[in-house]
Amino acid sequence: MKIAKLRKKLNLTQQMLAEVCDTSQQQIAKLERGIVDPRLSTIRKLARAFNVSVSEMFYSREEFLFDINSVIKEEKLNLKNISLYALNEHCLQKKQIPSFHPWWEEIQTWWEEIQIKKNKVQFIKE
Repeated sequence: MKIAKLRKKLNLTQQMLAEVCDTSQQQIAKLERGIVDPRLSTIRKLARAFNVSVSEMFYSREEFLFDINSVIKEEKLNLKNISLYALNEHCLQKKQIPSFHPWWEEIQTWWEEIQIKKNKVQFIKE
């Protein structure tokens, strides 16, 4: 989910967002990192707070890859010399991509076989 990205776009603190969504700052932090899965009611509250649709709360595959590859380009990372963990941390810091997002799981599954062309991450088609 894009909670941190949307929150920062609106210049909200985790505490401010928590108050609007009737939850705790700690819960918002866990949601942002992808450590816990929110209830549908929480997703709806978040969407209302951000003034977006529920579907806009989630990364599409294409948007996820775009953000990762933006970090690679902006940070001048060489994928041949970086671990997946380090790439994950760069993406969390620069684009607020949650560390435990399901797309990371797919990348991890295929990390050894991922096609790296022009220093970009691409998913392997199954």
